[in-house]
Amino acid sequence: MSTGSQAGISERTDRTARAIVLLIVGLVLVAIPLKILDYGYFPPDDVRRHAAKVVSGKAWEEVLVLKSDIGMHSHTGWHSLLSVVQSAASLNVEELMVFSIVGLFLLYAFTPALMARFPEAWLLVLSILSVADPRLLKRLLQGRPYIVTMIVILLIAFTWKRLAQYKPDNKIHAALVLAIAVSVWMHGSWYLFGLPFASFVLAGELRAARRFGYCALVGILLGAALTGSPVALLEQVIVHALRIFGEGEGHSFLVEEFRPFDGDRYMLIAVLGFVAWRYMRGAWDIKSVKNPVFILGVMGWIFAFYSKRFWFDLGVPALSVWMIAELGDAFADLKQRQKLASGSRIGMALVFGTVLFLSFTNDLDRRWTKATSRSYLDFDEPKLKEFVGEGGGIIYNSHMDVFYDTFRKNPHAPWRYMVGFEAAMMPDEDVKVYRYLRASNRSEKGFRRWAKKMTPEDLMIIRKKGGSSSTKPGIKELKWMYARGGYWIGKL
Repeated sequence: MSTGSQAGISERTDRTARAIVLLIVGLVLVAIPLKILDYGYFPPDDVRRHAAKVVSGKAWEEVLVLKSDIGMHSHTGWHSLLSVVQSAASLNVEELMVFSIVGLFLLYAFTPALMARFPEAWLLVLSILSVADPRLLKRLLQGRPYIVTMIVILLIAFTWKRLAQYKPDNKIHAALVLAIAVSVWMHGSWYLFGLPFASFVLAGELRAARRFGYCALVGILLGAALTGSPVALLEQVIVHALRIFGEGEGHSFLVEEFRPFDGDRYMLIAVLGFVAWRYMRGAWDIKSVKNPVFILGVMGWIFAFYSKRFWFDLGVPALSVWMIAELGDAFADLKQRQKLASGSRIGMALVFGTVLFLSFTNDLDRRWTKATSRSYLDFDEPKLKEFVGEGGGIIYNSHMDVFYDTFRKNPHAPWRYMVGFEAAMMPDEDVKVYRYLRASNRSEKGFRRWAKKMTPEDLMIIRKKGGSSSTKPGIKELKWMYARGGYWIGKL
């Protein structure tokens, strides 16, 4: 048989093996969110308010009590997409949540699978993430638009070498402009793209830095323009971030994901293990770590000591692509030495896929079923409806999860919530009360400050936990009704 014929057979075999591997990868990735949702799992926070807002048809000013200078919100594009889907399919809140969770997870998970030289490497990387720190993959099932920004980081990490080549690749430039524009339109946090730009500079890839800088600038401006209020968006996002981190109240008052992290030591060990593995197999090259992708991952890790979002949203996607590239180099070397047969690739995909599915979907410590036992207030229940009345006022609530759960269940209810999804957006006087409540473990003294402001149309909802859940609040200015699950509702 001629050399050309052998090469043709080998190429067809490789294509067939890749197709089978991709099929295995696809089946595993689709099965993961379906299995987890089958537990009855729904994330406890923002996916609920995004879906409920779209179903309600209200502006945030009609849902929350906000500072007077909060002019717009940063998820315009995401709400626009959800509105189109909801209108087209007549989805309720829960169905819209399922669309958000499954859609964003699959979009993120399939991006490396389709762009990697060896898709099975992506299954191994996801397995490493799942075992090293289960929080990293759980964030991919939150159904929130920050995942769009994470996808853009994946695209940057996979395509950066085409930005660095001598001849400009206009297709890549256009793709990055579009991707960044969609991220800004849907997620808003345009300033995050400063870190990838810095990683290009620190790696000495100045041509790529210049081209990425142009792409990012155009993409940011285009994304802001798509909101209809570009200047307001660009300003509001910065003002909001400064309010969250700049009010000097300490990290304990931030929502969990904005707090510092602990260094994620097992992921650190995994990354160092990849570096050591390259050295031990005699393939050390300084470029394996002196490149924008690795540097961006390290920057995300460092800045996470201030806020873990830098690690979750920037560092982890970047280092995931870096690990895929490291595995790809090793697999390519084995293949070149004819030590990686097509059957071996399929076998690895099956093994890695099994490990990923079992490690990710098991209900360790009830991580997927804990929220299924939560109780919700339904203002359409006759007993509850009779007590709360027609409403139209303000709900003074004790916890953010009271907002998430109650708004999800009652998107059309006429009240506005005092405590929503971010304390920094509350009026100054009320945010002081809320922070006092948190510092004093929900002391009734703090609730009395709000009780003095209440009108007959207002409600106070306190969610008690543990042994005190059945004890009526001692705020005598209000009459109280016990609903269920630790919920107490007070009114004048």
